[in-house]
Amino acid sequence: MGKRDAGSPRTRTSIPPASEGGGRIRPRTSIPPAIGRRVVETTVATAAMKVFARRGYANARVEDILEEAGIARRTFYRYFTSKDDVLVLLYEIATSDLLRLVKEAADTEPDPFAGLKAALDRYLDFHVENATVCRVIMPFLVGGDSPVVPARRRFRAEILQLLVRNAELRGLAPVEGFTYVAVVSALQGVAMELLEPCTNADDVDRAKRALHRLVEHGLR
Repeated sequence: MGKRDAGSPRTRTSIPPASEGGGRIRPRTSIPPAIGRRVVETTVATAAMKVFARRGYANARVEDILEEAGIARRTFYRYFTSKDDVLVLLYEIATSDLLRLVKEAADTEPDPFAGLKAALDRYLDFHVENATVCRVIMPFLVGGDSPVVPARRRFRAEILQLLVRNAELRGLAPVEGFTYVAVVSALQGVAMELLEPCTNADDVDRAKRALHRLVEHGLR
């Protein structure tokens, strides 16, 4: 090639490839750790719920969960130490959804009692609609050695705070704190009764009416 003529157009400089340090951003080829953890936890929780419902928690093995989930043992033990951890995860997933739904139900009603009743109704509906996973978890909600007990205490405290806060924000007169404890205890007990396989729609309606009366007489 001859020497470039002064009047000729400048040759376009090519952009160096990323391997030559041109500053290009390489596309991400791996899943971010937080997302990877969430994917594994969701997969394991879904598989464990099926295994626990089919075999019972006591008879279920980690190997059964691995087979159902289709994941490797090393992947499981990267995030869990035992099937107890999976049970606690199932409980935390369920109660997180339940808290959100109960709060949404309470917030839809301007009247304080209507809001509390709507929250109690949603609590019971959730247990009926998710009876399979609730039946797996419920037996472990009592007993000091149960892996779920610490998470249960946190959830119970959050439900109590939600009811008290909802009542106070809507101008309901303050009542003895143990009255709210009694309401929550009754709510949880009734929810457990509704997990029986023979439960029907009429049973659910009667349970709701009973709790409504408890709220009306106890919190006024």
